[in-house]
Amino acid sequence: MAGTAKKVEEVANHDGERRASVESTNVQLERATVHEMPPVKSIHAEWRPTNSAWMSHPLTAAEIPLQTPTVQRMYDTVEIAAKNRISGRYFKAAHHDGVTETLRALREMLEESVDGLRTVYHAFAAGRTEQTERQLYNSYLVSMTGATMPGDLRSRLLHRLCELASKSDSNAVVLLLDDLEHIIEGDVAIIRDMRHTMHEAGFGLTVFAGGHDPDMDVLDDRIRKGKIKREVWNEVMEVEIEFTSAGSIDDIHDIFKLIDQQQHAGVTWTAFFLPEACGRRFLLADEIENFKIALERASKNVRTDAFAVGIPIRSLVRTVLTFFHFASAFESGKLTPDIRLDCWRQALEWVRLVQVVNGKCATGIFNGGRPKQ
Repeated sequence: MAGTAKKVEEVANHDGERRASVESTNVQLERATVHEMPPVKSIHAEWRPTNSAWMSHPLTAAEIPLQTPTVQRMYDTVEIAAKNRISGRYFKAAHHDGVTETLRALREMLEESVDGLRTVYHAFAAGRTEQTERQLYNSYLVSMTGATMPGDLRSRLLHRLCELASKSDSNAVVLLLDDLEHIIEGDVAIIRDMRHTMHEAGFGLTVFAGGHDPDMDVLDDRIRKGKIKREVWNEVMEVEIEFTSAGSIDDIHDIFKLIDQQQHAGVTWTAFFLPEACGRRFLLADEIENFKIALERASKNVRTDAFAVGIPIRSLVRTVLTFFHFASAFESGKLTPDIRLDCWRQALEWVRLVQVVNGKCATGIFNGGRPKQ
């Protein structure tokens, strides 16, 4: 969302232990994880999260992007592009698939894994048809600095980008663009101008973007009608890369394990929401069979294969949070397998996960795994 980008921060050089290439997803998860987990601290059996603490938790507030299998699969492509200054890669996904969360996670992984790399995040605002050149340059400066500036904004923006690149070990900046479906011709011209001018100054600007389907069809229509020149577009956004949402029960299991591993306020995320149960060694990852059964029952009258369509990550996280809500009403000793299964049933119904998947299917978006045989 426009205006929500955090300021660009200098990234400390790392000790070289993280290699630039990976041989497997497991190795990559170990190498690229940004939020390293300290040992779990004990919690009092009588402690319960307050409503305000629950609402401000990183999982609820979506403050910390999870490095999901979706992100891990995409990271290889982004890393290759960043290392080799190959610009113009973009992806598109459904609105609940978590485009913004994916870009945020990729940003953190790049900054952590590629020594000295600098990144900038910018989101295009909806509803724009035309903007002055000054307004356009100002929007990028606001994303970088959080403030509007006077004077020659083109020079200020280029100075900021070149200064940022000069502090990078690679003399380059990665520009991550969100809500690509809202890009207008002026944006395309500015990105092209920034890339060329920085190249002439000896710096690189690698552009990577994400957009939402089916709204990307509107962008395609603007290009067909000449409202955005195709030759300029092809120069700025060259190649679409594949986006895959949660397409298997293994993907769901991996996400559950990530939630078990993350820490906040001295405890794991799972233990924060279900402290008493976790005192009895409860793990969200162990709930994968209950989740699977509840999903199958909720989908029994639906022909859509949820994993073929792809379960949207944002909706899945909401389902997990709602499960925590229902499960937290029970004392640990009463949280039996049947009760937990019913909590998943209620969570799926409340979030309407099956309906969300059906709606995604109705728009023709299939970015999950293979259909059932």
